[in-house]
Amino acid sequence: MEKITYLITVLMLLFVSCAGNDFSFDEEKQTFKAHSTYFGKIEINGIDNDDCFIIKRKNNGKKLYSINLNKIPESYYVQKDYDGDTIKDFKLKRNNNYEIINRGVYDAASLKIVVYIDENGLIKKVKDSVSGEVDFRIKSIRGF
Repeated sequence: MEKITYLITVLMLLFVSCAGNDFSFDEEKQTFKAHSTYFGKIEINGIDNDDCFIIKRKNNGKKLYSINLNKIPESYYVQKDYDGDTIKDFKLKRNNNYEIINRGVYDAASLKIVVYIDENGLIKKVKDSVSGEVDFRIKSIRGF
């Protein structure tokens, strides 16, 4: 009987803690897609500059499973990480590299995708922490 109780407990814990922060980038649609859960908190750090932003879901805001950084939806807001000021017209700098980190599920590992913002403001994936794949066609960046 103890073994069955132990097995049931382990299985319950497995199902409760199965969400993660895995996500991908669809270059054609210019969207980031969450795989295991919705986006709750996204951190953006400049590699070529000192930019540091946080994108968060508003209280009771609609949960999103995909997001375009060029069109932040009404149910989310952007803050400067260092002072907490809310940004109305959020844009990433062109010809710069950024690290995009999904921190939505707090008890799961935070995963990241490095992107390059080209001269037209389009996002190009450089590297992600899941596959480790690197696109060498993109401008070289510090740290790679």
